[in-house]
Parts: sequence; C-alpha cells; structure tokens
Amino acid sequence: MIFWGVTQLLFVSSDARSVTALLRRLAFQELYPLEAVPLRNARSIRFPATVTASRDDERWAVRSYGTDFDLIDPSRGRLSNRWFSLGWGLGEDGAPVSELLLVQVDDTDGAELGTVTAELGSALGACGARWISDAGPDLPSAGTPARLRLAATLDLVTPKR
Repeated sequence: MIFWGVTQLLFVSSDARSVTALLRRLAFQELYPLEAVPLRNARSIRFPATVTASRDDERWAVRSYGTDFDLIDPSRGRLSNRWFSLGWGLGEDGAPVSELLLVQVDDTDGAELGTVTAELGSALGACGARWISDAGPDLPSAGTPARLRLAATLDLVTPKR
C-alpha cells in the first residue's frame, strides 16, 4: 500500500521538508513509515533491528538505522524502482528518533545512481544529518544495474524526563 504526502502531514522540520522535496524531484515514491512488521511477512518488508514480542514471543522487525532493509519487495519493481519512507525509528545507537529516513533504489542505471547518491549526500550533509549508505555493485557504471540502501537520522527525539 503506497501513501502519498505523508511527510507533509507528519513532519514539520525544515530538514525533513527539504530532503523529501528533493526525493520527490528525483522521482522517488513515498511509502508510509511502518514502525514494525512481523519478521516473516507476505510483503518481504524487513528492517535491521528485531525484537521479540512479550505477548506471543513472535519476532518483529523494527524501523531502524542501517542499510540491511527492504521497504518494499524488490520484485514489485514494475511499479517503481525508487522509494523512501520518513518516520519514527531507532537511531544508530538504538535510541528513538522522530525522523528516520530510509531510501531504497533497485535496478537502476549505475551512472544515474551515482548522480542520485551525490545529490542526496549533499542535501543530507547540508542539514547535518547522520547517514549511512550501501550501494551495489561496488563501482556502478553506466549500463550496469545498481541498487542503493540509505538510512539517515534527521531529528533526534528529545528524551522525556
């Protein structure tokens, strides 16, 4: 299920607005930021961190900082090959963050991916975000299919006292 314009309603930071505007300009599709999904799910959604539910001992994947994720089943690439999701998650140190950005690109031209990655890196650097990315193959070039996973924390949650 794809939801459009979620960040316009949920997030007010100028960093979130500027980064999501860039992603939209680069033809990314916005996905609703699911906070957690069962570890085994029909949509093949996965996140780096997992927890065990106390009620039934079921394993769940939780939105978290890292590059070992799939926002959407890669086999659904006929719909698009660029997606992003911005919402609550666990940051690099496991602490909650209110604006965790996850970006997924599948089966795109390597040279095109280089341009997209450079623009995203510049925008994230300008807003002081902590970010990590993983692209494959290691040295994508024109005509070579490439993929990208990127995670960034745009705004830390202030701990309640």
